[in-house]
Amino acid sequence: MAYTDLTTTKDFQALKVKTDFRANQFQTIQMFKDLTSDYVGLTPELINFLQTKMQRDFTIPVIPDETFAVTTHESFVIPANYGTTGTMTATTYTHWSGFRHLEASYNENQVASDTAKIDKLMKVARAIATAMTTQLLSIVDANKSQVFDKNFASNDGFSFAASAMSLTKGAQEESLFMSILDKLMKDNNVNGDNVMLSHPGIFLAQFIKDMYGANNDKNIQEQFPKIYPETTITNADRWTAYLIEKGSFGIVPNIPFDYRNRKLSGDGWQFGTTAGTVPFVNDNLFTLHRNSATDASGHSTNTSAYHTTTEDEYGFGYKYTVLAPYNRDITSFINPVVKVKGLTA
Repeated sequence: MAYTDLTTTKDFQALKVKTDFRANQFQTIQMFKDLTSDYVGLTPELINFLQTKMQRDFTIPVIPDETFAVTTHESFVIPANYGTTGTMTATTYTHWSGFRHLEASYNENQVASDTAKIDKLMKVARAIATAMTTQLLSIVDANKSQVFDKNFASNDGFSFAASAMSLTKGAQEESLFMSILDKLMKDNNVNGDNVMLSHPGIFLAQFIKDMYGANNDKNIQEQFPKIYPETTITNADRWTAYLIEKGSFGIVPNIPFDYRNRKLSGDGWQFGTTAGTVPFVNDNLFTLHRNSATDASGHSTNTSAYHTTTEDEYGFGYKYTVLAPYNRDITSFINPVVKVKGLTA
């Protein structure tokens, strides 16, 4: 720690401090939140249940698609075509972090105590958002379509293999590839509007298109869908992206019972929630706090100090349930999530 000398008063403590703190934009989290309102079947009653439930996983009702029988003439023998119902599992995830704080150690520190606490909270929020992004990306990738029945020939620069659509460099630069991808989705019966979660390299393809105007003989400008740039997408090409039909995913936060009711335990633990939304997660976190007496001499360069002092312990968590697309057999039927790779050649 950067301790002041004994002649420096607390008035000289820095309330704003330079730092090399950096953070991702965490656009995967934002995309899930934006798609939630279009998720079919997410009723107010279900939202209320998800926000307060205690168990980790639960099932929601679904109706699988079926091919009904058709005959060639009218008859008193009605095809059975009973139809079926089923359930799908929605999973709840939790990310937990926190920090400890010795207020007394900042009494003669060039950094103010409250400034240090805010810095620690920002790092906790970034850590939770990073873990959350990793989890959500794995869910998106697990739901990518493994089949794509109707597609252009590979000599057109579009090919589907290993659960991904690949676009050659020429297809990216010399065709309305985004319009073609949208058309291919609709040809495969994914008929809604799409968004794209992508490695930022996708903007290179967009910028190349934007170089050509309406009065240029190439004139290959086109309308891109809303793009959520995500730097943590694994990418070995120009760009890797997921074209996703709106309403495919949903996310509902959950505040556990004790935190929701701001319980106080007999041994001094205060349960609660943050007073406002926290950066990066862009939502309230649930919190756990305790102030207790401690011997903190081992945490100081001056080992003769802080033998008897107080220590604050702060825990922060975020719990949420993810709603994903339903597909009775993802190995046989297209899913509304298509992985797309922009190749370098």
